[in-house]
Amino acid sequence: MKPVIRCSSLDRLLSCPGSFTLEALESDRLDIFAGPSGNEMTWRGNWCHHQAALRLVKQHGAIPPPNGLPPPVLPKLWQPSPWDERTVSWYLSHLLTKIPDDHAIYVERHATLEFERFILSGHIDEYDINPEGTVFNLNDLKTGVSIVDIADENWQLLGYIVLLKSLHPRLKSGTARIFQPMADDPITEGEVHDIDAVVGYLEEKINTALDNLHTLQTGYKQCRLCPAALYCPAIKEEIAAMKLTLTPETIASIKTDLPTPELAKLATAARTLKGPIDKIMESFKERVTAEGSVTLEDGTVAQIVDTPGDRVIANTQVAFEFAKNKVGEDAAWRSTKISLTKLEDELVETGMKRTSKKSESAQSWIRDNLGHLITRPTQKTLRFS
Repeated sequence: MKPVIRCSSLDRLLSCPGSFTLEALESDRLDIFAGPSGNEMTWRGNWCHHQAALRLVKQHGAIPPPNGLPPPVLPKLWQPSPWDERTVSWYLSHLLTKIPDDHAIYVERHATLEFERFILSGHIDEYDINPEGTVFNLNDLKTGVSIVDIADENWQLLGYIVLLKSLHPRLKSGTARIFQPMADDPITEGEVHDIDAVVGYLEEKINTALDNLHTLQTGYKQCRLCPAALYCPAIKEEIAAMKLTLTPETIASIKTDLPTPELAKLATAARTLKGPIDKIMESFKERVTAEGSVTLEDGTVAQIVDTPGDRVIANTQVAFEFAKNKVGEDAAWRSTKISLTKLEDELVETGMKRTSKKSESAQSWIRDNLGHLITRPTQKTLRFS
């Protein structure tokens, strides 16, 4: 039987083929991370994608799947936040400027394509094609906070392009984009000049990975969301190596004379292990919650206890009056933070549109009236490329 490879898993397959062998061996343990109930980020993504597709169909004549748009998978009591509404509005306002007037728009299309050794599968958010069926735009919305690869370096997007060719065989060229409002560069794109060459290139890459299904290769991208992370021997070796490397002497020398290559090696390992370690802690917390407590080999007892979180002022207006009377109005203002996102939401509540090219909107009001007061200080961010 040919393996079915999802476009969303291409990055992991091509970076660490052996993770698919581990996943198949321990498939009964995968629900630890990817249960059908999902999580808040999953539900946000489901809702945003459905709303964007629904509005494209109703307001812009997009073509839905043959059986119609399925409802989003959400818990019964879950409600979208203002940020989710804003994400959809932001996406559509930018997306519509990229679609030529004569293109047919398609949304939420599932596609599969069978190759000699595997079946490629994926779910495309939105694409549009010209009347001749030769030129495309393919657009993918990412609602998560974890920044994905830019469009021209994104394997998942490349997989979608290949599937698009199977849906419209006359396609020759086009543009693929990623929309991610949380990214520093929220819209990236890559040009495709020969889609047939792309199909052959991806098939070759996947076949090479299938020839190396016993090869494990740790790395930030492939380990961060790997369902086999809990029991991966390569990750366990990385953790063991970190434990051996981080001796008291090494830790003491990090801020003094630890050679740059060694420090870089530690930083790379720490970045690779962050995702799996976060998953280990999340899974262990769930286990402790279910069992009440867990006693470790050394006698330590692990329990879930309530601890105070960050302090939150429930009534900012009253708090400001108290602070003003004590430290003065100027000092009280300096200690008060205005949320531009919440202000935008309040403007929308008054009847303003969030964005508009024809009339005043919440975003344009903030820009025109507060723009001269708004600064966005730079910060030092460690970036790996």
